[in-house]
Amino acid sequence: MSGQEFQIKVTQGGVEAMFGTTGTELAPAGDAALPLDRLTLDTCDSLARLLHIWDVIEEQDGRPRRSPFGRQTLEVLGSHLWRLLLDNEVGRSLSGVVATAGRPTLRVLLEFDDYADETLRGLPWEFLYDRTHEWFLSAEAELMLTRYVSDPAGRANVAAHRGDQGLRVLLVSALPDTEDFASQQLQLYRLRTALQHVEKLQVLEPVTTADDQSIKDVLDNQDEPCHIVHVIGICKGAPGRPQIFLGGKGDPFGDPSPLVNLLTSCRTKPQLVVLQLCDFVDGDATENFERLAPDLIRKRIPAVLALQLPARVEQADQVGLGADFYRSLATGMTVGEAVQESRVKLRKQRVDRRFGTPVLYLQQDGPLILERRDPPSVGAVAQTGDQAAEQMKRRLADSIPGQISIEDRIELLEWVNGLDLRGGDPAVARELVQARRRDNPNPALVEVFRRMLEAIRQQEQGGGRGSP
Repeated sequence: MSGQEFQIKVTQGGVEAMFGTTGTELAPAGDAALPLDRLTLDTCDSLARLLHIWDVIEEQDGRPRRSPFGRQTLEVLGSHLWRLLLDNEVGRSLSGVVATAGRPTLRVLLEFDDYADETLRGLPWEFLYDRTHEWFLSAEAELMLTRYVSDPAGRANVAAHRGDQGLRVLLVSALPDTEDFASQQLQLYRLRTALQHVEKLQVLEPVTTADDQSIKDVLDNQDEPCHIVHVIGICKGAPGRPQIFLGGKGDPFGDPSPLVNLLTSCRTKPQLVVLQLCDFVDGDATENFERLAPDLIRKRIPAVLALQLPARVEQADQVGLGADFYRSLATGMTVGEAVQESRVKLRKQRVDRRFGTPVLYLQQDGPLILERRDPPSVGAVAQTGDQAAEQMKRRLADSIPGQISIEDRIELLEWVNGLDLRGGDPAVARELVQARRRDNPNPALVEVFRRMLEAIRQQEQGGGRGSP
């Protein structure tokens, strides 16, 4: 998917950033040492732990309690997170890029290497709050906050498919079949009920994790591949060493590797795995279930959505990210866009912590399904003037290479976003680019303007105004 991305990588003692067009070589966008303030780190860690266990606290005696996680508390948490990671050159570069990004959506990728501080890596970064713009990065329509895992084999692309049957989703229960977990089991069946009413979505018969053969049978079916696997389960264990409920004799909790291998070693692989955590008193939600996501990514699953905060809801269509999330996927929205849309909706509809629940690990964004469209009738208008103008702006923005300085990139993106392209007319675009080239003697930008003019020429050859 074309667009701009800002990649943040956290190492053992520092943070560095790269910025540029998706699919091209990114340019350095700042770096800084990362001297950890232990008081701030411990404050964030304590708030994060309370976030994770709040539902358990509420359920222990059945009495409703007023949640401490109103907007002000979440802004305090988000500001502390920003101070830990981005109160430096990288954060200032990100704020500058955000101010000029416009459309298409700017993707912010957050990566922690294996040597980064363990506590730092486990914090809920989806609550990052930028006081300059007064917004949460994960809840803005103009941004897409995702986690990222480097892979020597490159990024695994989300594979879209065509078909009249739509998307297939498999629900998996990793829960004990006992009275103690009746409310968690109910979540699975509420979700199934809600999804059965989503058009272009086929909900397969739910299975339990202990029934490995049933899962294997589904994922080995190449004629009717399963596109999404949604796991509802519980975890416990030491930080960084999760144990998932697997059932069987002896200790029912074990290393999650068998589940990871099962989901990734069959004839087909799901394009999206959803990990929905149901917390319980003896578990450690803070440290574990979300940590399975990187293992799945390294096994070439393109997208993993970990719901890092447990949330008990009564409405069937609000389990997980809700039926609307699946409806967006089934109508052709990309995985990243569907998650971000859900975050924005949760932020607007509620005043609590739910918008920060989705942790999206995404290598290369894309739709799971390509909408089937009938060919246009003779005389049909291909695009409106506004659509053509925005498309021309995207072409110009995509022509800006990653090798130029971050300051020049921001200035050029701001200039492109402000252009009046009068319906996307290539002649108008050419005139504006040529005028900008005459007025800007910077030799480092000669190649940029040449690429822009070439993009305009290709637009004309593709059919003139408004052509894709």
